[in-house]
Parts: sequence; structure tokens; C-alpha cells
Amino acid sequence: PDSIVGQCLAKGFGRALANTSPPVLTVDGVARGIDSRLTQNGMEAFGIPHTVRRIMLENAREYHTVIANCPTMNMDDLIKAMKENVLSEEMLIRLLKWYPKYARLSNPIRRDKSLQLKEAIRYRKESDSNGGQSDDAEVHPLDSLFYFAPVRMNKKLP
Repeated sequence: PDSIVGQCLAKGFGRALANTSPPVLTVDGVARGIDSRLTQNGMEAFGIPHTVRRIMLENAREYHTVIANCPTMNMDDLIKAMKENVLSEEMLIRLLKWYPKYARLSNPIRRDKSLQLKEAIRYRKESDSNGGQSDDAEVHPLDSLFYFAPVRMNKKLP
């Protein structure tokens, strides 16, 4: 029906469940609404836990935003995820390509958040021998690099 009807129903349920945070289905399973995160500009691709799938949000927007009161992802969530995870070189390249676009689209990001993100990112280099990634590969912090160029780039240069 009309979206106003859905919003009125959602507010009614929200008042009935005022003291509890209702459950939400996320990529990791079921989580409380307050602990889950709504997607924002592709940020969900970088391993932020308890992310609500985009299709679930589109199909039940009033439930997620009004009843469950799920917060939207922000830079603090991304920084926390980067502190907890080690990226593959491929995911690092993806993040480095994504971040400038995100920074242009979002409200001006404070410089200190960008520096915190750079300090939090750790990655593993792809091993040259088997072409894959091993668990015992050395972990490198991103803030120790000035420039980043993947190894396969050497093969493409004249």
C-alpha cells in the first residue's frame, strides 16, 4: 500500500516495542537492530559485521529504519572492521579504488578519520610462488607505504 500506511504501522510497532531492540536478519545471521548496520555507498563490501542486506532493506525499509532503528554504516564502522581484519591484496586494491569515490560522494570526511582508516588497514601480499594467498604470509600495515602498485603491474609495463 501507500508508504505513509507502512510508516504509521511501523511507528505503532515501535511504540509497542519501546524497551527492546527487535531482531534483524543480517549477513552474519540474526542480530539486534541496534547492533546491525544499514548499507551505505558500497561500504558493506569491506567486511563490516552485522550488515543488513540491501535487498532486505529495500523490501522492509520501515521495519529497519523505524521499528528496529538500525544505524547506517559510517567511517567508524569501517575503521573498526579494518582493525579486526587483514585484507587480501585484491581487497586492498578494491578499497583504494573505492575510497576516493566515497569521499567525493559523502559529506566532507574529516582528515583525522582518513588517517585513522589508513592506520587501521593491514594487508597480506599475494605470494609469488603459487599465485594464491597463504595463511602464513607476512602482514603489512598500509600506513608504512607511500605508493602502492600491485606486482602484476610490472608485467604490463613495456
